[in-house]
Amino acid sequence: MFMKYTISQEFAGKSIKEFLKEQGLSGNLVKKLKKIENGITVNQLHQNVLYHLQENDILELQAEDFESDKFKLYVHKIDE
Repeated sequence: MFMKYTISQEFAGKSIKEFLKEQGLSGNLVKKLKKIENGITVNQLHQNVLYHLQENDILELQAEDFESDKFKLYVHKIDE
C-alpha cells in the first residue's frame, strides 16, 4: 500500500491523525502505520500523528504488508 497526499490550504493546521480520520482511514490502520519504520512521512521525514500539517506538505503512507483492496478508503481530492 502506498498513498501520497499534497496538503492544500484547507487541511493546513490539522494533525496527521485528524487528516487521516477525515480521509476515511480506520484508527486500526493508522495504529499499524505508526509502528512501521517510515510508515508515515511528511516531506520524506518520519513524523508522528500529532504533527500539524502545513500547506504543500507531502504526506506519504506506506506499508508493504497491507493489501489496499482490504480497505475501503474515501479520499477527497486535495491536489489541484
